[in-house]
Amino acid sequence: MKLLKKISSFFLLTCLLNSCIGDDLSSCAHTMLYFEYPDFPTRIEQVHIGIYNQEGVSVYYNLINKASLQQFQGVAVRLPEGEYTSICWGNAFEETNLLGLKTGAQLDDHILRHPASDTGESICTNDSIFYNQHTFVVPHSRDSEEYLPFVPAHITFLVYIQGMEQIYGNTRTPADELPYIRFNNLYTEYDWQMITCGYQQSYYPRMEYQPELGMAQTKLHVLRFEDENKIEVDLVDNTTSNQTLYTLNLQEFLTYHAISIEHGKEYTIPITFVFEDGNIRVIMDTWGNVPLEPEI
Repeated sequence: MKLLKKISSFFLLTCLLNSCIGDDLSSCAHTMLYFEYPDFPTRIEQVHIGIYNQEGVSVYYNLINKASLQQFQGVAVRLPEGEYTSICWGNAFEETNLLGLKTGAQLDDHILRHPASDTGESICTNDSIFYNQHTFVVPHSRDSEEYLPFVPAHITFLVYIQGMEQIYGNTRTPADELPYIRFNNLYTEYDWQMITCGYQQSYYPRMEYQPELGMAQTKLHVLRFEDENKIEVDLVDNTTSNQTLYTLNLQEFLTYHAISIEHGKEYTIPITFVFEDGNIRVIMDTWGNVPLEPEI
């Protein structure tokens, strides 16, 4: 009987020493999380990842840079047995603030927003954001692996203004304040489920002028939007009057060109404003006649 008690005590002590409890995770099994997206190395350069337990509390946070992703396209974590939800954001750089990711934060407090949201400062563009949400179970004392497929969390616009020499001639320079573009009614925040939230604001993308061609151009990324939206794109004469020369209803424009925004697809949408014979028309075209296609 004494021998049996000693064996039982030794077995219990061994289990405790090898168990995955408390803050010491060194005895926990490995969970390998693999990131997935077409042409990942060139499309996604860094990843912020937060992992939340069943109570919605962050138990793990990491920023994985480009060099690390080139070595291993994922991350290995040690977690106690249980169910978890991971949230990943790819390409969150200087145009992005992330809240509620770090260890101890609440899932409901998780938010992605532009740094200039609600500050009164001008917003030019978002980063080319990618997203993944994944729920997985860590088994008891057994290594496991999970695959995390990313989806695009942005839409790209290419905007051109052509034929400006008809009004301004070829002598003016960018310092002469030629027309600029304003996107109205865009959201600047996502919650943890990649649902837009917060207030709608205007974006003022930076224009690059080519006087010899009478053309201006810009590229910007915005957060995803639905087919039914209130987004407007203004062409504004940047003078003392700040007259709006043309307002494009984006929903009508995309409907006319049979474009429907589908979840999981990456889009680049060209919009060209053309000064012609004293009028302005808008076409879906790019400089050099590059056709419209989703990038992925």
